[in-house]
Formats: sequence, C-alpha cells, structure tokens
Amino acid sequence: MLRSWFTPVWCCALVACKAFGGVAAADAWDAKADAIVSQFTVNDIIGQMTQVSLRTVLNADFSLNEDKVRDFAKSRVGSYLSSPFTSGSLNGKYGWTAQEWRPIIKRVQEITMEENGGHPIVFGIDSVHGSVFVENSALFGQQINGGASFNPDLVYEMGRVTGRDTEAAGIPWVFGPILEISQNPLWARTFETFGEDPYLVSVMADSVIRGLQSNNATAACMKHFVGYSKTPTGHDRDGVTLSDFDLLNYFVPPFIAAINAGVMSTMENYISINGVPVVSSPKILRDLIRSDMGFEGVAVTDYAEINNLQDWHRCSSGYCQMEWDFGARLSYTTFMYSSVKLSKTTVTGKSDSITASVTVTNSGKMAGKETVMLFVIQPYRSISVPEVKQLKKFKKISLDAGASTTVEFTLTAADWSVYDPQIGNGFVQVAEDGDFVVAVKPETECNVYGAITNPLCAKFELKTGVEPFNLEESLKTRY
Repeated sequence: MLRSWFTPVWCCALVACKAFGGVAAADAWDAKADAIVSQFTVNDIIGQMTQVSLRTVLNADFSLNEDKVRDFAKSRVGSYLSSPFTSGSLNGKYGWTAQEWRPIIKRVQEITMEENGGHPIVFGIDSVHGSVFVENSALFGQQINGGASFNPDLVYEMGRVTGRDTEAAGIPWVFGPILEISQNPLWARTFETFGEDPYLVSVMADSVIRGLQSNNATAACMKHFVGYSKTPTGHDRDGVTLSDFDLLNYFVPPFIAAINAGVMSTMENYISINGVPVVSSPKILRDLIRSDMGFEGVAVTDYAEINNLQDWHRCSSGYCQMEWDFGARLSYTTFMYSSVKLSKTTVTGKSDSITASVTVTNSGKMAGKETVMLFVIQPYRSISVPEVKQLKKFKKISLDAGASTTVEFTLTAADWSVYDPQIGNGFVQVAEDGDFVVAVKPETECNVYGAITNPLCAKFELKTGVEPFNLEESLKTRY
C-alpha cells in the first residue's frame, strides 16, 4: 500500500493511534493518513520518501538555518535524522540536552508544515543502548550485555528508559533495536547484537520492543533486515551466500518476535544476499517481510543505501538485479529466452539422465555473444545441501542480429548429487529423492516452494526408491 512508503504521515499515525488507544483510534488515524496520501502529487511522494540529516540544515555554530529548512519543506522532504554531534564536539559539548533538542525539532516541524500544506515530518535517531545523543540521559551497556544477562525484564527496562529519554527530546522514532544473529566474532558490530542464539535474541527482541514503545509515543525500528551479520570475513557490509532455509530458520525469528510485539518500523541493511542488494530485493522487502511475515509498518533504508546502489553495490542506473552478473553489461545487444523444456519430469535410476533445452534469440540490432547458464536448485533435503542456485552447465553462443539457436544441456546424477557430508564414508556422492528445479539465467527467481510459473524454470522429480541414492563406483570421485 502507498501509505507504507510515506514515513512521516504513516509513522505519526501509528504513534498517535497507540497514544489515543484502541482499534477505533487506529482506524481513525488510518483513514486520516489515507486521506492525506490520496492527495499527494508525484513531487509529494518523492519528497516524503526522502530523509535528510539534521546537520544539513544547521549553521556552523549548530543553530538552525531556517532558510534551508524552508527549502527542503518546499521539496516536500518528509523526515530528518541523526545528531550533529556524530562527527565531533562543539565548544566542548557532545550533545544537546532534551531542553535544547525540543525547540530545534519543534521549529523544523513548524516551518515544514507552513510550506507543505500541513504534513508533519518525523525525526529519527540511533538510540541503541540508551538515548546516546541526549545529554544527561541514562546510558546502558551494549545489547550484547543485555543478551548475556538472560534477563528479559532488565532488557524491557532498557527499552522503556531509552524510549522515555528519546521522546523527552521531542524525537519519536528510535532506530533500534539491532536484531542480528551474531555469526562471526570478527564482525565489527557483534557487540551491538543480543548474541548468537535465535531463541535468545527473539525473547530479547520482544522485551526491548515492548519497552521502547511502552510510552505510546515512540516508534521502534527493528534492524537490520535481514542476514546482515552473516559476513564470511568479519568485514562489515560483506555480501553473503545464504539459503532460504537458513535465512528463515536462523535469521528471521527475532524479526517475527518483533512484529508480534508490535514493532512499528524496520530498516533494511547494507549487504547483498546471493548477489542481490537487499535494498533492491523484491524477494526480501516485498515477498518475505510484507507477504510472508505480514509486516505492515514503515520500512526505511539504511544510511545512503539508495546512493550506495551505484557507489557500493556497483549497480548501473536502472539495472540492479544482481551484483556482478556473469558478463553483465559486456554485450552490445540483447537476448530473449524461450521457456525451458525438459526431456522428462521424472528420473528413476542411477544411470538416468535428463535434457534441458532453451531457445535463445538475439533480439538486438547487432551480432553478439551470450553465455547461457543452467542452474539446479534442491528445495527440500535432509542432508546439508545449499538451496541457492548452483551453476551446473554453461555454453557460450554467438548469434547474428535476429538469429536463434536451441541450446541443450544433459544433466546426470553427478549434477543433482553431493558428496556424502561425513568424512570417512568413502568420498561418495549421494542424492535424495525429491523435487529439483532447473533454471536458466543467473537472475531468474523460481518459486521453488510453490507453483512454478516462471517460464525460465522447470521442475523434475528424482524417484528411485533408494535412500540415500548411492552412485556407481564409476561415478565416484576420489582424491
């Protein structure tokens, strides 16, 4: 829905409906938000989706530059964030008191509503272990300490006091808590998590969310959705390879707990999952969190992630399906693919094979080369097999403009098998009976857990009646 895009209008409505209580109040604020949004122009929409650092509208002495605020208001900017003290002190001060914060926020709000037709802005800040940017507020140890306490009541109080002190400064939106699962102690943000166990983090997520929002005037923000802490090297922002099974069963549960606790907003993260930046992933930000998890609150990007699509994720303008696609942007023509066809849909023996074919057409205006790639996915398994697409075959073709060719790949047991995961078992390949999905093109998404409608995907069943499916000696590979 449109309203989920518009941070200030919708977030203010969410906070207000809690403040004034009940479903009736929520319905009334929903209706008010819908009425405002229905009148938005394209410029209003773009402005509402833009968040500006407060430092941008301050003078060198940190006084408010009202002309700059007015300029942003005329551009319909919908929200502000952060503290000017993130980059250092001013005259020995490292923050404003609540009494100093409130008139700044109030004046930004007044100027904005004078210029944009009365639409409120919302202000957000990183209050992650206390209201760290409000001078004289209560500070707590990092979240890892809260997790180590195994004391949900204490973590609730940490959230409650943080929400209270942040709201005292006139700031209704807290960019926290962090609900990552600690995976690599080398990761620079491990101390910000509640720990490594999904159940423990889920319990603490429930407690801190309820605490933060207990004053009925603060919106919490569960972050960073999702898989951010999976970094293989410990470097922050590393892209990760992650199966749907592990994502759903290990990384998602704390966010489910937060949603059940009533969290009002979420923040995505800086990484890519299986080559696709989270910030541009409909699978993560639409199919998973909206459709499957049922989250209806506000979603916000992490800092500068829209700019990072080009600067960090290396996506060209208008093209951001997958980072570093095989051969991406190296061709001066375009290619169209027909539906994938399989020679059979059931494999019944160890020596059986299956042929996958696809017709590729050069739909551009000049000759070009294309690498046709075939991937195999195994959605369900009891042994440890990655669910993510595994490249099994590829073929480089050259086509004149308008020409077509049919590419065929033959899959054998070696292509749908894996090595027995137990060392000492003879280094033999095994496979389990069940469904397998074939896909062409690296960016192709297949609905492997439901009805497959993408023509670039096809399914076959391995049905041998043997468990596990051991290959003949001739197919074994030994060192």
